[in-house]
Amino acid sequence: MDRYLQKHGYVTARVRLAAIFPLTGYDKLVDVEDAAGTFKRTVEGSPDPVHISTSYVERHNLTMRMSMRRFTRLTNAFSKKLQNLVYAVGLYTVWYNFCRVHRTLKTSPACATGLANKVHDAAWLVALIDAAAPDPPRMPLR
Repeated sequence: MDRYLQKHGYVTARVRLAAIFPLTGYDKLVDVEDAAGTFKRTVEGSPDPVHISTSYVERHNLTMRMSMRRFTRLTNAFSKKLQNLVYAVGLYTVWYNFCRVHRTLKTSPACATGLANKVHDAAWLVALIDAAAPDPPRMPLR
Protein backbone atom coordinates (compact mmCIF):
# COMPACT_ATOMS: atom_id res chain seq x y z
CA MET A 1 0.00 0.00 0.00
CA ASP A 2 2.90 2.39 0.68
CA ARG A 3 4.06 2.00 -2.91
CA TYR A 4 0.55 2.75 -4.17
CA LEU A 5 0.31 5.91 -2.06
CA GLN A 6 3.75 7.10 -3.14
CA LYS A 7 2.98 6.34 -6.80
CA HIS A 8 -0.17 8.49 -6.64
CA GLY A 9 1.53 11.47 -5.04
CA TYR A 10 0.65 10.98 -1.38
CA VAL A 11 3.24 12.01 1.16
CA THR A 12 3.95 10.59 4.57
CA ALA A 13 3.33 12.74 7.59
CA ARG A 14 5.82 13.44 10.34
CA VAL A 15 4.83 11.68 13.53
CA ARG A 16 4.52 13.45 16.86
CA LEU A 17 3.85 10.93 19.58
CA ALA A 18 3.81 11.04 23.35
CA ALA A 19 2.62 8.60 25.94
CA ILE A 20 1.34 8.66 29.50
CA PHE A 21 2.92 6.05 31.75
CA PRO A 22 1.93 4.95 35.28
CA LEU A 23 4.26 6.04 38.07
CA THR A 24 4.84 2.86 40.05
CA GLY A 25 8.31 3.00 41.55
CA TYR A 26 9.26 -0.28 39.91
CA ASP A 27 9.49 -1.55 36.34
CA LYS A 28 6.33 -3.58 36.07
CA LEU A 29 2.88 -3.10 34.58
CA VAL A 30 0.28 -2.44 37.24
CA ASP A 31 -3.42 -1.73 37.47
CA VAL A 32 -4.53 1.88 37.39
CA GLU A 33 -5.58 1.67 41.03
CA ASP A 34 -2.06 0.63 42.10
CA ALA A 35 -0.29 3.48 40.30
CA ALA A 36 0.96 6.38 42.42
CA GLY A 37 0.46 8.80 39.51
CA THR A 38 1.47 9.26 35.88
CA PHE A 39 4.18 10.98 33.88
CA LYS A 40 4.24 12.15 30.28
CA ARG A 41 7.10 11.26 27.96
CA THR A 42 7.79 12.15 24.33
CA VAL A 43 8.16 9.01 22.24
CA GLU A 44 8.66 10.51 18.76
CA GLY A 45 8.95 14.02 17.33
CA SER A 46 8.04 17.12 19.32
CA PRO A 47 4.39 17.05 20.40
CA ASP A 48 2.78 19.98 22.19
CA PRO A 49 2.71 19.07 25.92
CA VAL A 50 -0.73 20.68 26.26
CA HIS A 51 -2.20 18.11 23.87
CA ILE A 52 -0.73 15.01 25.56
CA SER A 53 -3.87 13.36 26.88
CA THR A 54 -5.57 9.97 26.94
CA SER A 55 -8.90 11.50 25.91
CA TYR A 56 -7.94 11.48 22.20
CA VAL A 57 -7.06 7.79 22.29
CA GLU A 58 -10.09 6.86 24.36
CA ARG A 59 -12.41 8.71 21.95
CA HIS A 60 -10.81 6.97 18.97
CA ASN A 61 -11.16 3.58 20.68
CA LEU A 62 -14.85 4.29 21.31
CA THR A 63 -15.41 5.35 17.71
CA MET A 64 -13.72 2.20 16.43
CA ARG A 65 -15.65 -0.01 18.83
CA MET A 66 -18.95 1.55 17.81
CA SER A 67 -18.14 1.46 14.07
CA MET A 68 -16.81 -2.08 13.83
CA ARG A 69 -19.15 -4.85 14.86
CA ARG A 70 -16.31 -7.22 15.71
CA PHE A 71 -15.32 -5.05 18.68
CA THR A 72 -18.80 -4.70 20.21
CA ARG A 73 -19.60 -8.29 21.17
CA LEU A 74 -17.65 -11.46 21.65
CA THR A 75 -20.07 -13.76 19.83
CA ASN A 76 -21.20 -11.86 16.75
CA ALA A 77 -18.90 -11.04 13.84
CA PHE A 78 -15.66 -11.84 15.64
CA SER A 79 -12.53 -12.84 13.72
CA LYS A 80 -11.51 -16.46 14.05
CA LYS A 81 -8.12 -15.67 12.52
CA LEU A 82 -5.84 -12.87 13.64
CA GLN A 83 -5.05 -12.03 9.99
CA ASN A 84 -8.75 -11.36 9.29
CA LEU A 85 -8.87 -8.97 12.24
CA VAL A 86 -5.76 -7.17 10.96
CA TYR A 87 -7.36 -6.79 7.51
CA ALA A 88 -10.62 -5.51 8.99
CA VAL A 89 -8.85 -2.91 11.15
CA GLY A 90 -6.72 -1.83 8.17
CA LEU A 91 -9.78 -1.47 5.96
CA TYR A 92 -11.56 0.54 8.64
CA THR A 93 -8.52 2.79 9.17
CA VAL A 94 -8.24 3.66 5.47
CA TRP A 95 -11.97 4.28 5.21
CA TYR A 96 -11.99 6.42 8.38
CA ASN A 97 -9.07 8.59 7.25
CA PHE A 98 -9.62 8.82 3.48
CA CYS A 99 -13.33 8.20 2.76
CA ARG A 100 -15.37 9.33 5.76
CA VAL A 101 -16.35 12.99 6.03
CA HIS A 102 -15.98 14.09 9.65
CA ARG A 103 -18.53 16.56 10.98
CA THR A 104 -16.01 18.75 12.79
CA LEU A 105 -13.57 18.88 9.86
CA LYS A 106 -16.21 19.01 7.08
CA THR A 107 -13.82 16.76 5.12
CA SER A 108 -11.72 13.63 5.67
CA PRO A 109 -8.66 13.72 7.96
CA ALA A 110 -6.42 12.93 4.98
CA CYS A 111 -7.68 16.03 3.14
CA ALA A 112 -7.43 18.17 6.26
CA THR A 113 -3.77 17.27 6.73
CA GLY A 114 -2.91 17.52 3.04
CA LEU A 115 -2.31 13.79 2.48
CA ALA A 116 -5.13 13.63 -0.08
CA ASN A 117 -6.55 16.20 -2.46
CA LYS A 118 -10.16 14.93 -2.26
CA VAL A 119 -12.45 12.72 -0.20
CA HIS A 120 -12.32 9.29 -1.75
CA ASP A 121 -15.26 6.94 -2.19
CA ALA A 122 -15.79 3.21 -1.72
CA ALA A 123 -14.91 2.50 -5.36
CA TRP A 124 -11.45 4.01 -4.77
CA LEU A 125 -11.02 1.81 -1.70
CA VAL A 126 -12.03 -1.33 -3.63
CA ALA A 127 -9.60 -0.40 -6.43
CA LEU A 128 -6.86 0.03 -3.84
CA ILE A 129 -7.55 -3.45 -2.47
CA ASP A 130 -7.68 -4.97 -5.96
CA ALA A 131 -4.36 -3.35 -6.88
CA ALA A 132 -2.67 -4.81 -3.81
CA ALA A 133 -4.20 -8.29 -4.11
CA PRO A 134 -2.34 -10.97 -6.04
CA ASP A 135 -3.99 -12.37 -9.15
CA PRO A 136 -5.97 -15.52 -8.43
CA PRO A 137 -4.53 -18.75 -9.86
CA ARG A 138 -5.94 -19.72 -13.24
CA MET A 139 -7.58 -23.08 -13.68
CA PRO A 140 -6.41 -25.10 -16.69
CA LEU A 141 -8.90 -25.49 -19.54
CA ARG A 142 -10.17 -28.99 -20.16
